[in-house]
Amino acid sequence: MQDYGAAFEEEVQDYGAAICVGAEACFVGECVMTPIGKQLALDSCTTFAVGDHVSAKLALDNIVYEKENVRRKAIVLSKQELFDCVERQGQSMLFRYAYKHIVKEGLHLECHYPYLAVADQVCQCPSLLVRNNQFIVI
Repeated sequence: MQDYGAAFEEEVQDYGAAICVGAEACFVGECVMTPIGKQLALDSCTTFAVGDHVSAKLALDNIVYEKENVRRKAIVLSKQELFDCVERQGQSMLFRYAYKHIVKEGLHLECHYPYLAVADQVCQCPSLLVRNNQFIVI
């Protein structure tokens, strides 16, 4: 079994190779997995997990329907929006609340609502009823 410990001491650019150990199928590379993000001092693991999960799901769906085997890079979704806009219970955010927010409101791209690692920030998009090309709806 390969040791991936050393790989995580530096900035990781392998887009998730460590999660494929022992797997029958491995979907890695920038077409499916977004780069590993840095939470910094903010306890935002749920937002990173949910944002990256939805991004990977959209990328896999995209691969299935792409014509001529042309693939686009995975879309990096806003973790800060999830952190700012999703209800928390105490210090914790529940996965189901994050997914409900995405289904109900959509989710901006990281470039339009960047991760700042700032807590207690007011939600910058309380309603996304007017849909445009700056966010993802699933």
